[in-house]
Amino acid sequence: MERLEAFNPQRLQWCMADAQIDVAHLAHDVGISERTLARAMEGQTGLTFIQLQKLGKYFGRTPLFFLEQGVPEPQQIRSPQFRTILNQQHNLDQKIKRIIQLAEWQREAYIDLLDEIDAEERIQFDPPDLVGVTPSSAARQAREWLGIQTESSFEQYRAAIERRGILVFRTNGYAGKWQIPSAHPTIGFSLYHSSYPIIVVRKENVEARQTFTLAHELGHLLLFRESTIDSVDSLNSHARKERLANEFAGYFLIPQASLNQIDTSSLSDDPATLEAQLQNFRRLWGVSTDTILIRLIASNRLEQVVYDEFKVWRDSRPAEESQGGNREWRHREPRHILGDTYVRAVLQALDANKLSIVKASKYLDDLKLTDLRQLERYYAGA
Repeated sequence: MERLEAFNPQRLQWCMADAQIDVAHLAHDVGISERTLARAMEGQTGLTFIQLQKLGKYFGRTPLFFLEQGVPEPQQIRSPQFRTILNQQHNLDQKIKRIIQLAEWQREAYIDLLDEIDAEERIQFDPPDLVGVTPSSAARQAREWLGIQTESSFEQYRAAIERRGILVFRTNGYAGKWQIPSAHPTIGFSLYHSSYPIIVVRKENVEARQTFTLAHELGHLLLFRESTIDSVDSLNSHARKERLANEFAGYFLIPQASLNQIDTSSLSDDPATLEAQLQNFRRLWGVSTDTILIRLIASNRLEQVVYDEFKVWRDSRPAEESQGGNREWRHREPRHILGDTYVRAVLQALDANKLSIVKASKYLDDLKLTDLRQLERYYAGA
């Protein structure tokens, strides 16, 4: 196969330095021999288009990126939101960088789709001004803005948030471009945008964790109007913004009127009994025991020691086994990952002949044609 002599080794070197990997590591990950990569980087030979495709997929770039002249400038190839996150975490994992790039690419595709279908009732992000507002008041106003009433599941909150112009993406459980590595601490991130902000939530075995992350990231967007990335440590952080985002999430998911339903005088100090006593409330509100206890403490209705003992008991229990992903319902995966609002926009453009079947497949997580047709039937109610 023809080798493209226009290959620019400086661009590959930049990508490797950015990802903090060497030639041996890259060769192993992309399936190109180390000798071939080394010779190409020394300018002794070019690379084939297929090899450039492999590199592009790995680094989240197009093959043409490696044919352009000059060394890339971060401000030219990364959005201000992306750079904000990189300033927060200087050694951000390459896999997380690719997911951020992918999320931003999906947003641009979504905006293009709205232009193609000439959406008259285009919903854009227009939140109430909550900067500087207390978490309790901000949560109340956010619920009113979103029209939250009896919502309690992740998908119900997601739908309400999407209706207000925020794209909500959720990573997947199986190995692929939308998977956060199991050992990685990232639980989610938010990318602020004046019209189409993004929230990305890590898929968890326990839905209540996803829901809290969703509310936490919403808090970052509404309270601070900036991009951020969060890890497991963020949930226990004393840093001002993380603490306020956590408080917002607690008030958002459990308003005071709901919390008042709990008779704290009847609660046991025994962690196992306490877990059982709060089971109905967990199911009713779609939250964890931790979220309920923290709200009770914040309302001065429970002693901190009760929660401390509960955490010791909880952490001593066997961790739940991850089941990974199930691809039996592959045609529905784009909806789980990208959300109903996004998928409907793609299918609407496809139905109006504003989008080719090939492009629709690319927009919908590279669905195969048979799966795409099955997705169309699913939305048509067939």
